[in-house]
Amino acid sequence: MKITEEIQQKSWQRSQLYSNPTSRCQAHLNDLCWQTFIPWFEEDSDRSNLIQTETSLLDLWQFVNGSVINLGQTKIALIPSETTDIEEFDIPQEWVDIPQWQADYYIAIQVNLDLSDEAWMRVRGYVSYQQLKDRGVYEPSDRSYYISQEYLESDITEILLSPQPVAQTKQELVTTTELSLATADRLLDSRNTVNN
Repeated sequence: MKITEEIQQKSWQRSQLYSNPTSRCQAHLNDLCWQTFIPWFEEDSDRSNLIQTETSLLDLWQFVNGSVINLGQTKIALIPSETTDIEEFDIPQEWVDIPQWQADYYIAIQVNLDLSDEAWMRVRGYVSYQQLKDRGVYEPSDRSYYISQEYLESDITEILLSPQPVAQTKQELVTTTELSLATADRLLDSRNTVNN
């Protein structure tokens, strides 16, 4: 998917509202992903029932990489990255361990902003929550889950056109791994400290 010059400029302007260079870069990357993926998805699938306001995303990007699309009962997290190392997919811990944030699927998005090239992004694949918990590895030092590219499904058509929640119920997860508000705040605060 091509990232238009207009989207790049508007996204860069919005990112200047953030408090530090790391947050600005993270917000810019996520905004580019959101502004490019959503129109492509709506055009390709003829759906406009995406539930996530831009305002809440703008607040979130100060602290955490990623965006969410809710399609009916199915929650999909878009996790963009500029990395050229596509051997692994890393997902911030918040998207996995905070019950209210947990997604059914995580989509790896590669973004290329190389000035010598036309800016573009592509979907590298996706993984379900259960696959991530079964085959992924949690790395405490950077508070992310990692999963090898080989475990990613490449065709996202099925989850985007016929979204179904993952068979394993989140209700069981919430009751067994409920995080207190204080714990969730601590996770966000420590990520903000790392970003500064």
